[in-house]
Parts: sequence; structure tokens; C-alpha cells
Amino acid sequence: MIDTVFACSTTKPKVVSQALLAILWKEQEDQYFSAIVDNNGIVIITEDCSSIEASVLLSSRMFNTFNFYKNEPFIFRANLSQLIKCVSLFSETASNMEIKATSETEIIIDIFDTFSTTTCKVRTHFSQKIEQNLSDSFKSANSPDVASFIVPSARIKELFVIPEASHRNSIPLTISINNNHVFEIKAEGSYGKVQSSVDLDQFKVMNAKYNMYEPFSASYHINSLLPAIKAMSTSLDTDFTFKGNGLLMIKQAFSKPNGGFVETAVEFIIAPVKEQD
Repeated sequence: MIDTVFACSTTKPKVVSQALLAILWKEQEDQYFSAIVDNNGIVIITEDCSSIEASVLLSSRMFNTFNFYKNEPFIFRANLSQLIKCVSLFSETASNMEIKATSETEIIIDIFDTFSTTTCKVRTHFSQKIEQNLSDSFKSANSPDVASFIVPSARIKELFVIPEASHRNSIPLTISINNNHVFEIKAEGSYGKVQSSVDLDQFKVMNAKYNMYEPFSASYHINSLLPAIKAMSTSLDTDFTFKGNGLLMIKQAFSKPNGGFVETAVEFIIAPVKEQD
């Protein structure tokens, strides 16, 4: 007898695909993730050493049906690149998608379109816990929030001008907020200088909070920021939180019916460039 661990279905396969694609940054090699499944939904977490951590929340509310059959959270690891290949199949035209685990070693994904059903299987590896070093640092009480605000993704994306340079991934991009709440993004190198800025008070950001006694400034590797910038093209809102130690959290909502509860979201925690970098 096969014991089902969890089973769910959704009529929004495109939203799932977009959210997962947002946290994929290794296009030429395999990228792995850890996942936690419980009655609240599915959380998928991936990271790249100590520079970026990304997670996707697929709330149980976004699924038409969601059934979890274990008493404790189900934690596992798997290949994100393979999972996205499965989920992205016909996601533009698919009418329904079912995800289930009939064992702790395999995830089965069924994708339905008008004329056919496609089944994919992704091998999983059992895991007892998930290490989230950047999350732990971000939540540290020793580093308070210095600024936070929410803005429509399409509007803020226009400010992130990425230099066209052959080695742009190694270029630091500096983000600063002064005491007059002017938000500035700047990158400089042998190619020249790119810079954009906006008065956040005039930009009409939402839920703005400032706890600044002096101007804030921190630099981040562009390759760490690129996934979040890419996600601005398909997400609805982008929520920025800057910490006193330079850590940056970017949350993006992908599915929020009638402007209410966020069903699907992506979260990035990005570490600042250290001086020796």
C-alpha cells in the first residue's frame, strides 16, 4: 500500500511556474532547493553560499484542493532545475495541475491541457532540517530595520538600470536612502556610470517606515539582485526592507485575489558586499 504524503491541485499553473522561475539563477547547471510542506502550503527555499537566499510561498489557499496527510511537516530536497522543467510544461495553456507525493522519495506532477495529460516525476531526498543562515541573520534583533516600503513592481523595475558590461555579475550596485527619503541606485566601472533616483515621498510608496538617524547605503553584487529584478516583470508588488547591517529583503506578490490575502509570493534575502570584496 502506498501512503500519500500530500496532494494538491490548482487551476493556476502559470502563477506557480512564474514564481519558481523567479528563484532560478543557475541556467547552465543544476540548482537545488529544500521544501517544507504542511497544512499551510508549500515553501521552497534555495540559496547561493552566503550572498542570496530565495524562497517561494505557495499558500494552501491558492490551490483548489490541498490535502496534507502527515502529523509533522514534510521536509525534503530536490533539483529545482528539474522541477521547473516539469512545472513549466504547457503552463501557458494548461488548465489544471496536480502535485502529489505518494512516497517520501518522489514528487509526481500531472499537467492537464485541452487534449492531453503530461506526467513528470522529480526524485526527492529526505531532510531533517533546513539551514537558513541569511534568514537567521536577517531576523537578528541586533540589526533593526532602517527603512521599508511597498511599491508596484512595474514602477520600481524602471529604476534598476543594469550596466551592459561583459563582467557585470562582479559589479557591485549601491543602493542608498538619504534623510530626505531619496532612493538612489548607482553602479560604476570601466564602462562608465549608471545612476537613477527617486523621491520616495513623491513616488507614493505604500506602508513606508523609516528608522534612520543617518543616510543608509549598502552595495550588493548585481548577480545577487538579478533574480529579484527579473521577478519584477511578473510580480504585482515589491516590498523592500533594509536592515542596519546592510541585509536586504525583497518580497514580491505573484497572486493576490481582489487585492487581499497573498496566495503566492517570492522572497529574497540578499547580503551586502563586504569591504574586502
